[in-house]
Amino acid sequence: MILKRFACSLSLLALPFAAEAQSLASQTTWVNDHAKLVNEEVLAQRDLLATILQANMAVITVEQNDVVRKISGWAAIIAVPTFIASLYGMNFEHMPETDWEYGYLAAIALMVAIGAGLYAFLRRIDWL
Repeated sequence: MILKRFACSLSLLALPFAAEAQSLASQTTWVNDHAKLVNEEVLAQRDLLATILQANMAVITVEQNDVVRKISGWAAIIAVPTFIASLYGMNFEHMPETDWEYGYLAAIALMVAIGAGLYAFLRRIDWL
């Protein structure tokens, strides 16, 4: 009997808080829904940012390729005359052009002609 009275009085004490518990449960559901929406928005923004960064890296890579092509073109133009001049710098005794009066002038003309030809070719294929 005492236990029954005690249970009854406890239920009477909990009655005013039942409405508050219901209200609190609906508010936590609302907060949970909004937290899920915010999480989805953050994930979408992260994916968008990753895509933008990848596009930026692609643009940078293309620009670097253009720079490397230009450097390679100029290196090719410089390499051919350097090779010809290095052969003449070896001072061979029996070179066909050393006995000729205009041999070195012809070698310089050959270097300029090859350099100009390479320049025109590389300019035509858009490397310079």
